[in-house]
Amino acid sequence: MKKYLLISMFFILLLAACGQNDDQKAEEVNFLDPIEVQLTNQTELMVNEDIVTQAFVSQNNTPVSDAEEVFFEIWQHGNPDTYRSVEALAKGEGLYEVIWSANEDGVYYVFYHVTANGMHRMEKHQFVIGDVDVERILATPDEKPKKHMH
Repeated sequence: MKKYLLISMFFILLLAACGQNDDQKAEEVNFLDPIEVQLTNQTELMVNEDIVTQAFVSQNNTPVSDAEEVFFEIWQHGNPDTYRSVEALAKGEGLYEVIWSANEDGVYYVFYHVTANGMHRMEKHQFVIGDVDVERILATPDEKPKKHMH
């Protein structure tokens, strides 16, 4: 009789342990969910001053602090000579940062590239620095920088 009781208790504990594993798995990140990137400037956009641009990387509302690659391509509209590719510095809790500067007023592009958990995300953002005629600037086609990755 004691054997049956011990065997029954063993199976009850085993089932309880399996149930806890299922709950833990439900809380883990589903790597099929896309990575999300939110880009922000932490400083004002001023000529000849450091501009701090940050990307917050998450997946399923969970910060991704171990991205394989995060870099930014930056250039001025119509001026491919200003092109540069800058690797972001990991700041922790899913935050990645670059510091760059602009030598003159104009329209600038920041094109981020993030690779994390086997997924790649990229998006180009436009920023205006100074008091410029954006419509006139954008009327001239932007020449893709020769070093442009994509």
